[in-house]
Amino acid sequence: PGRPGPGGDRRRPRSAGDSAPAAGGRAAGETAPGVSDGASRGPDLPADRPPAVGVRKQRQTVPGQGVRPLPRAPLRQPGGPMSELNRIRQQAAEWVVALQTAGADERARLQTECDTWQAKDPRRRQVLEQIQRMWQATEPAQARRRQRRRQFTGLGAVLLAALLGAQLPWAYWTADHRTAAGEIRTLTLPDGSRVVLNSDSAIDLDYSDTHRTVKLVRGELLATVAKAPDRPFQVTTRDLTATALGTQYSVRLDDGFTRVAVQESTVAVTPRDGGDGLKLTAGQQADLNRQGVLSRATTPRQRPDWADSRLAFSKAPLTEVVERLARHRPGLLTLDDALAAPDAPRFTGVLPADDSDAALALLADTLNLEVRYLTPWYVTVRGR
Repeated sequence: PGRPGPGGDRRRPRSAGDSAPAAGGRAAGETAPGVSDGASRGPDLPADRPPAVGVRKQRQTVPGQGVRPLPRAPLRQPGGPMSELNRIRQQAAEWVVALQTAGADERARLQTECDTWQAKDPRRRQVLEQIQRMWQATEPAQARRRQRRRQFTGLGAVLLAALLGAQLPWAYWTADHRTAAGEIRTLTLPDGSRVVLNSDSAIDLDYSDTHRTVKLVRGELLATVAKAPDRPFQVTTRDLTATALGTQYSVRLDDGFTRVAVQESTVAVTPRDGGDGLKLTAGQQADLNRQGVLSRATTPRQRPDWADSRLAFSKAPLTEVVERLARHRPGLLTLDDALAAPDAPRFTGVLPADDSDAALALLADTLNLEVRYLTPWYVTVRGR
């Protein structure tokens, strides 16, 4: 839809044949500190995607800092492209914002364009209606009309659940210990063992005179185990049981599998539904589902970077950087498709794991990117 953009220029969705605008960047031959060679390119907007409304650049203050962050549901498997359904949710959310904030003189035109967008895929209409119903349920109609131009924060909170397409499980809310998105917490367990919970994680404890069990309900943990040979220390997930035969290892619950990585000594891993178990020694990791082992690989022996509230990268593609940052903030963090190309710039450096806004600002400054906030819960990274 042709809504005025920053600076008063009138923007429209770019058709498939339009070329991307020239992107501003560093001087020829100049490389950003800590970044390998690679030019940053301007993004190509989807042809049927409405413009972002209420956009702010990365160094401006995000409204609603006093609001408690909402825990984040998983967006997609690490390193994979955004699914088509997530893309539809993203575009539908933008249409809801555009329609809800449109003036009387442009609403009819925007509605016509939105109807055209919906007609191309029956899933689009279904997702759009779900988001609209959630928006309409948040406040009475009169208050909605008075405040629709200024309450982006409230809209963002509503869109969060709709964008993700799933609610956090009840087991998360009733867990013995849990962290919100962006929170990293160290716990000392009754036996003196220490567990570091990564962002958006949850555990239940089952301790007795004969065993020590930590059930990972969601997310990721690092366990440093106190010695007690007569009381085995185990981490369980829906997929497996990982029994410590030494001192330090991490367990991450992901979509469709669980990853166990060992930093010190040995861990015995047993799939939940039987199958062959295995022993992992320091510097080894394995991915398993309920039936057995999916893959094995080497892993660094040192303590994971996130356990010290930092995210370290070495010539990492931006898809990897944004995917990791997305685990440490509530809502939806997306990367423009142009920056996922093989020749897109790569990032080398360390970002804070417990302050994703600061991390995004640092990333943008280093690679000459733009961070666009539709709401505090819906953020896009794109080229300048």
